[in-house]
Amino acid sequence: MGDIILLIGRKGAEIDAGFVKSEIDENTTVVSVHIPHYSSQSGMNKDEWIGAHHQHGVDLARVEHDLKLRDVVLVTLPKPETCRLGMLHVWTSPESTYDIDSVRIPWEEVEEHLKRTGGFKKGWKPDSRNNPAGKNPTNFWHFSTLPGNLEPITTLFEVPREINTTLSSGMELDAFERVFRAHSIEDGLIQIWAEDDDYEILGQMATSLNRRVARVPEGECDQFTPIRRLISTLPIDVKVDNEDSPETVSKTIQEVEAIARIQDCREGISEIIGNPITHVVTSPPYNIGYQPFNDPKPNSSGDLVTPVREGYEDDLSPEQYAALLQSTFDGIDSKANSDSFDLFLNIKSNYSGGDCDLPFYMLELMPERWRLLDILVWRYDISFDPGRGKYKPLYEWVIRVGFGEVDLPEFGMLDWYIPILKGNSKERRELRHPAMFPRELVTQCLKESNRPADLVLDPFLGSGTTLAACLEAGVNSLGFELSPQFSTDISKRLEWVKWAGNGELKRA
Repeated sequence: MGDIILLIGRKGAEIDAGFVKSEIDENTTVVSVHIPHYSSQSGMNKDEWIGAHHQHGVDLARVEHDLKLRDVVLVTLPKPETCRLGMLHVWTSPESTYDIDSVRIPWEEVEEHLKRTGGFKKGWKPDSRNNPAGKNPTNFWHFSTLPGNLEPITTLFEVPREINTTLSSGMELDAFERVFRAHSIEDGLIQIWAEDDDYEILGQMATSLNRRVARVPEGECDQFTPIRRLISTLPIDVKVDNEDSPETVSKTIQEVEAIARIQDCREGISEIIGNPITHVVTSPPYNIGYQPFNDPKPNSSGDLVTPVREGYEDDLSPEQYAALLQSTFDGIDSKANSDSFDLFLNIKSNYSGGDCDLPFYMLELMPERWRLLDILVWRYDISFDPGRGKYKPLYEWVIRVGFGEVDLPEFGMLDWYIPILKGNSKERRELRHPAMFPRELVTQCLKESNRPADLVLDPFLGSGTTLAACLEAGVNSLGFELSPQFSTDISKRLEWVKWAGNGELKRA
């Protein structure tokens, strides 16, 4: 039938989890609203993120039918109380309705938006790789202007306008209309777990879209049962070239030093003297067994062309990958500054087979004294939309953890719009690494820390982005990279930096 179960929440009441799970069949979509708990004094609740499968008292990972988390859609909150972003966890069954064309942005609106914002160029025409029905709605939804003096960076997918209706969750009604249109059909049933006022508003909207509405009853919640990852306590066996004398790349400007060593980061970290590490900014291998840079891709004419960059190995077993991360985190903890420490970890969700695998299990691999301070979002835009039947990932997570005298902002879950480095950009075209993040992401992390950075570490250095960004900012940095093939990239990135900043990095 193309039905939806919408879980928003009711204060002072428990959901009938057994009823919810009995209503899920091969056609059901479950959409759950998640507004994270956040405090500017203590940060976030680590268990809430690790246990994201348990939503509003229902264990969505343990139902009879093959229900999978398809995506987490981020939605801006116009009047945040704790977090600037809310989340829609979209769980789909094998035959769930998914009419993505019903919510695409039509080409006419895209063109008009480009002209209005100055992005339209003479001779512009739709990329042949784009869907003619319009732009994918993406998995970052922006409806109204942001609060206070925070001005959004406008892209093709966000047209700021006046607030329509805001529900008690803080999300605007438009987000739920988009969900109803994409994930249900006319005469389909929408069952809602929400406050009375929200239920009335959503019911009126659903009825106007020719959908039927019913309430999810009160009852007994599922007991929370964590999903444990298989973790090996044995270190993985890694071949290290030049183990006795690792290749070193470095540069010093105005007494600011950036050092890169080509060696296993765990060995390199163990050789650090004292406890000098105040910050870590890193993006570990995604380990998704995916090497898109090795496969031919369509050009602007639609012809398949061979990529110029090589892929890299990122297909360790789950046990090996967990052991790599856990031993790296433990090594960092042993050399971390005892007064204050911040780690910013950039990672994205793994999308495979219609399933969205969230990376927050990594929090279980970290030392106990590392508190979950915040979840930040790196949001970006890309130039074309080749995919159908899916939300296109347009963001990655930045997990912030730490201990000691750390500084937190008033609201959590800030998002940064930072364009990705495209293959033909000046910064990328001479480099071999296939997946580098922009230097601005490193700078934003250090600014968000809002306190002096004495030594910034990147244990998974890649092309040297972190070192180059730190050198420009005027902050000492150290990085480790296992693959000798990227040492040339690192050298070039450091050569391009001509002067160092004053080291003062403050939150805006």
